[in-house]
Amino acid sequence: MKRILHVGCGKTPLPDWLEGIETRQDIDPAVRPDILCNMMFMGAKIGKIGPFDVVYCSHALEHLYPHQAILALVEFWYALESGGICIIIVPDLEDIQPTE
Repeated sequence: MKRILHVGCGKTPLPDWLEGIETRQDIDPAVRPDILCNMMFMGAKIGKIGPFDVVYCSHALEHLYPHQAILALVEFWYALESGGICIIIVPDLEDIQPTE
């Protein structure tokens, strides 16, 4: 069974296609995550969490500034088991057009 870290989980469940044992991380205590912290400072780099087979982050990374996203991605890397996978979903803004 895959161990999955669901980063920035909010109230959203894992998608049906992703099966495993979910550990939920979020900065908002109201969503009652398993790990209550900022995704930039989860403690993975110093071995406080992990390792996980999968890090899944859907529509959370885009809420950070670019320099903050780098810190979060480093945490994702350290949270992963060797050979693990990271799945990141962000909005596709390429086709967004300015309104007049």
